[in-house]
Amino acid sequence: MCGICGTAGFEDPNLLKKMCESIAHRGPNDRGYYFGEDVSLGHTRLSIIDLESGHQPVHNENEDIWAIINGEVYNYPELTTLLKERGHTFYTNSDTEAVVHAYEEYGLKFLESLDGMFSLAIWDENNQYLILARDRLGKKPLYYIESGDSILFSSEIKSILEFQEINREINFDLLPHYLCYRSTPNDATLFKGIKKLSPGSILRKHGSQVTINKFWKLPRCRLSSTTDTGLIAQFFNLFDEAIQKRMISDVPIGAYLSGGIDSSSVVALAAKYVDNPLDTFCVGFGEHTDEFMYAEAVAESAGTNHHEIIVDSYDIKKILPKIIWHLDEPISDPAVIPTYLMSKETKRYVDVVLTGEGADEILAGYPKYKLFAYPFKILPRKLRYQIYQYSPPSTVFNSDEIIQLMHSKSLEKYPYPDLFPKISNVSLGGVSHQDIEYWLPNYLLMKVDKMTMAHGLEARVPFLDYKLVEYSTTLPEHLKINNLIGKYILRKSMSKLLPKKIINRTKKGFPLPLNKWINEDLREVMESKLHDSKIINEKFAPDQVNKILRNTDSWEPVKRFRSTNQAWLLFTFALWHDIFISENNCERL
Repeated sequence: MCGICGTAGFEDPNLLKKMCESIAHRGPNDRGYYFGEDVSLGHTRLSIIDLESGHQPVHNENEDIWAIINGEVYNYPELTTLLKERGHTFYTNSDTEAVVHAYEEYGLKFLESLDGMFSLAIWDENNQYLILARDRLGKKPLYYIESGDSILFSSEIKSILEFQEINREINFDLLPHYLCYRSTPNDATLFKGIKKLSPGSILRKHGSQVTINKFWKLPRCRLSSTTDTGLIAQFFNLFDEAIQKRMISDVPIGAYLSGGIDSSSVVALAAKYVDNPLDTFCVGFGEHTDEFMYAEAVAESAGTNHHEIIVDSYDIKKILPKIIWHLDEPISDPAVIPTYLMSKETKRYVDVVLTGEGADEILAGYPKYKLFAYPFKILPRKLRYQIYQYSPPSTVFNSDEIIQLMHSKSLEKYPYPDLFPKISNVSLGGVSHQDIEYWLPNYLLMKVDKMTMAHGLEARVPFLDYKLVEYSTTLPEHLKINNLIGKYILRKSMSKLLPKKIINRTKKGFPLPLNKWINEDLREVMESKLHDSKIINEKFAPDQVNKILRNTDSWEPVKRFRSTNQAWLLFTFALWHDIFISENNCERL
């Protein structure tokens, strides 16, 4: 796991070094550079595989192809063997060199041979190509900006902002999108001019021409003719393989363990592939909703070395600006706080951690998916569609609220975003595809990447093994939701490896005491920020902002919950503006 950055179209060694320095937290162990004619590549390394000779950038035999990578290619041993048989000579034992020779061997189709999580850059000197690519599911971020005939790219936006010719401006066209969905779409950011490379995409720059193509698309659902027993067995085998390949490491590996079915399944299988007890980590808030008892049951069953982290022992006001800085873009999810703190504690013990993200999306675990299963399936399609649109965690502000908030009688200037499948195509497969293609890469995976890499910790996500994801799209619906029980196939396949109270446990989500934090710790600073913030006063109606703040104390649970999340979104947006646009010092609120 590392950080990558670079430029093409001009030379500026000092700029590249500043870009690397700004993402040093992603790779604290090593720094590497390549400088060519009007091109430069930079790399900050977190040493996970091939500790001795895995320095990047890596080159081919003739030193005319250079590569840098953030992430891991899990099938690199098999790929290396194949490429050696075809005549390629290796000088390292790293997965990055396998990428170099795969590009030599297969050209632009080399990405089809890679199994892993990655963002990468390749400079092909002979053809004068700069190639950028991002893994199929978008586990690793990659940003870029075009400036004239030049391009700058990096694992994080703050690195690109080292280029002083960039005007730090907000992409206001995306503001309603952020207000609604808490994040930005696959190919854009809240920074004007700075873009994300979409998951499963490859960018090629040749001279002044830039082209972007998809090298992978999520397969459409299709029914399988195999028996349920066969499907469950095949799912288990693919899941087990996904775990096993993610245990490849030359440094210690641990796992997050909430006590839910997802992380518990990961831990139960991962524990089989370590010589010493697996380190597991659970976070709580000193509340009755904490999940420690469930996590402890799994830890005891799997024989792990278990650690508990209490968030309330930390000063949230002190760490929040740091979290916003690490996020680059504001992701309006208060869960970034426990994720950041758990990652900090985890790094004391291991350098790699397995997580359970993705299971809900590929196996229909969220309560909203039940709208597309029996008996809710008999409700009118339009009614189910409307309920789905406004089911948590989909929206923070709806269209009417955005109109009221943004001093506008309509959203003609700021069109209301529509990410949902067309009503005529709504189905369980359609909505889960939507969440896999949007919700995961722009929200959940981005949050996990930024919060773990803030501490130089690599997170691996077994449920998003692309072969497992592709297989899951073929499953009949009753193996995902059965008698209103979500992730049914996972529960059946893990029934002999986990305690019954974990197998039978219903989906709980991640209950955060956000309202308590606001009322006990952040009320004064939040109100002050929202009243004094230049961007809040310019873009949002003061009466609506005040109404939201008042309603965080409402006696009505739904109104209180909704207003609390709206206030948090506006608050973190104002902090982000201070840190990245106004460049104010927000070391402590």
